[in-house]
Amino acid sequence: MVIAVATVSVFTWWWFLDGGEGYYRYTFHKNHEPFTFRDTTNTDPIYSDEKFYKTLQNQLHLDDSTMQTICDNSYVIPGLKATRTITDNSAHTMDICTSMTPQGITFANDYVLISAYCCTKQHNSVIYVLDKDTHDFLKEIVLPDKSHVGSIAFDNIHNNVWVCCYNDSSKTAFVCAFSLEEMEKYQFDISFSPIRYSLQYPIDTQKRTSFMNYYDNALYVGYFETNIKAESTVQEFELNDDGGLKTTPNLMNEIYEDEPDEYALPSSVFYISGNAQGMALNSTFVAITQSHGSDNTSRLRTFSNLKNSDGNVDARDFNFLNAIDLPVMAEDCYMDAHGNLYVCFESAAYAYRARKCDHVDRIVYLPAKVYS
Repeated sequence: MVIAVATVSVFTWWWFLDGGEGYYRYTFHKNHEPFTFRDTTNTDPIYSDEKFYKTLQNQLHLDDSTMQTICDNSYVIPGLKATRTITDNSAHTMDICTSMTPQGITFANDYVLISAYCCTKQHNSVIYVLDKDTHDFLKEIVLPDKSHVGSIAFDNIHNNVWVCCYNDSSKTAFVCAFSLEEMEKYQFDISFSPIRYSLQYPIDTQKRTSFMNYYDNALYVGYFETNIKAESTVQEFELNDDGGLKTTPNLMNEIYEDEPDEYALPSSVFYISGNAQGMALNSTFVAITQSHGSDNTSRLRTFSNLKNSDGNVDARDFNFLNAIDLPVMAEDCYMDAHGNLYVCFESAAYAYRARKCDHVDRIVYLPAKVYS
C-alpha cells in the first residue's frame, strides 16, 4: 500500500508540477504512434457531426442555415486513425501509420485530393483520393518519400497533380508531379510500391516549398515564416507547353560539375506576412490562411489580386480587404470556380489530438459570402 501511494504521489507530482501533462500532450504524441488492429485506411470521423458544428460555430457565429450548408459540403478527412502506406520504397510490404497529419487540399476533376505526412517520419507520405460528389473515400496514393507535403495543386490544362517536396539530405526544396492518368491507374495493392513522379524541379529561390497553388497556367509556391511579423513571398512559376516549369539555362554548370543544367525562376512575386499556411486565388482575390501552433485561432485574410508597377502583388496583412477567424491549426486551402474555399486542418491528427484546443477532422467548406 505504501509503495502504491508513493508511486501515485510521484506520478501526480510529475504530471502536474514537473511538466508531465505538457510532455504527454505536446511531445509524446508527436514522437509515438498508437497501436491499432486496423489494417485498412479508416474513413470514419474522429469527432461527431455535432462536435464539428459547435467547433466551427465558436469562431464563425453564422445562422443555422449557413452552418448546415458548411457542414453538408465539408469532407471528412480519412486516415487519421489508420493509413495504409510503407516504411520505405524497397519494403514492398504494407504497413499501417497512425500518425498521418493532413496538410494539402485540391480538387482534380471528379476528385478531392488531401495530402498527409507521417509525423514520426516512420512512413511514406500519402494522398487520399475522395469522390468529389459522394464524399466517398476511393484510395490512398503512397508517395515516394517522407516529405512534409505541405500542399498539392492540380493543373487542369495538362492534367498533372503537383506536390510540395523537400530533400532533407541536400536541404533542397522541390515541386514534383504525376499525371492524373497515372493516379487513376495506381493501385497500392499490386506491389505495395509508391507512385512515381514524372516531373521534378528544384526550387532554389525558396527555403522550402511550404504551400502551393495552381492558377492560370502557373504554379504559386509559398514559404511559411514562423514569425507572424516577418515577411515572406509566394513566387509565380509559369508552365511551358508540356506542363513543366519554364526554365533558364544555368551558365554555372560549365564551371561546377554539381550545378544543374537549368533552373526555374519566378516570373512574379506576392509579398506576404508570416504564418501563411495556404493560398488560393482567382483573377480578383487572393485568400491566405495563417496559423502557428494550437494556442491561437487561425486567420483567413483576403487581398486584391492587383499587381503593382513592378509586376508583383502586395498581400501583406496591412493590405487585407476582409478577415475572419477560424479554429486553430488551419493549413492549405483551395478555391473553386465560384470563389468558395475549402480549408484543411491538422489539429485532429494524433500528434495534436491531446492538446487542449478545438479539433477539426474535416476539409471545411467556406462559401464565398462568408469570407469575402
